[in-house]
Amino acid sequence: MKVAREAVLSVLKADKRILDKPVPEVIVGDLKETGITLVVRAWANREVFWATKNEISEQVKNVLDGKNVVFPQNVVKVIGDQPDAEKTPVA
Repeated sequence: MKVAREAVLSVLKADKRILDKPVPEVIVGDLKETGITLVVRAWANREVFWATKNEISEQVKNVLDGKNVVFPQNVVKVIGDQPDAEKTPVA
């Protein structure tokens, strides 16, 4: 978690569109069985807000991938969806 927080903060600090006040922060928002949710709070001027948000999101994903931070995934495995060849009657 510390590595992820520091990585996100470094992305925020590197972007000149992010305002210094209020100070950007990355806090633990939730602890769940699938993982920890980090909440990112950063401010930008209204005219660049959406572009900044979208670009920061992509940069955060890239930097976390580079730090080998694992994102939770749901994996569904279907077993026995094919008929058993030995039990299928042959005409």
